[in-house]
Amino acid sequence: MLGLTVAILLAVITQGCGGMTGPPNLSRSEWAAVKDSRLDLRLGVRGSTEEQRNKFIAAMRERQLFREVAFIVAFDSPPDLVAEVTWFINADNPLPFITFLTLGLVPTVAKDTQRWAVTFTVPGPKPRPTVEVVYEYRSTFVVGWWGLFATIAPGWIFPAQLESRMIDHLTLAIAKKSDDLRALARWIRPPA
Repeated sequence: MLGLTVAILLAVITQGCGGMTGPPNLSRSEWAAVKDSRLDLRLGVRGSTEEQRNKFIAAMRERQLFREVAFIVAFDSPPDLVAEVTWFINADNPLPFITFLTLGLVPTVAKDTQRWAVTFTVPGPKPRPTVEVVYEYRSTFVVGWWGLFATIAPGWIFPAQLESRMIDHLTLAIAKKSDDLRALARWIRPPA
């Protein structure tokens, strides 16, 4: 009975063992570019799902790129900009059946693409101009003991690190569009 329990426990653990290729950490100069691009704007956020919206709001608050960031209905008056957030994952993940049967000795290799897209606009009726910012990364994922050991190699990370790095790169992409976002916030709807 103890042997069966250990085997099941090992099988479950090996399913969680893995490594993946990931975007690099932002350099000091890239973080400096983000800091220099701080926007004195209030950002109202919408998202296709509550999870996406809340992750984006938390990330932008933590990175302090905008003066204020909140769900759009939380503002008493219209925010300076509105952001529509979408997060997309396209994975060709096969079931790790052989990996499970071999307790992680035979790895399962898969690829996925993660994409964060943020469309900024001004509040009010359409039509209105937009600024779109996208960050996309295609990674290779290895499940099993080989994936765990792969995290030692350059360019490989634990899966839990991917989202934070993706958001760092998305923040840098937004910072690079800071002049466009400032101009967008000053946009005045032409008379009809």
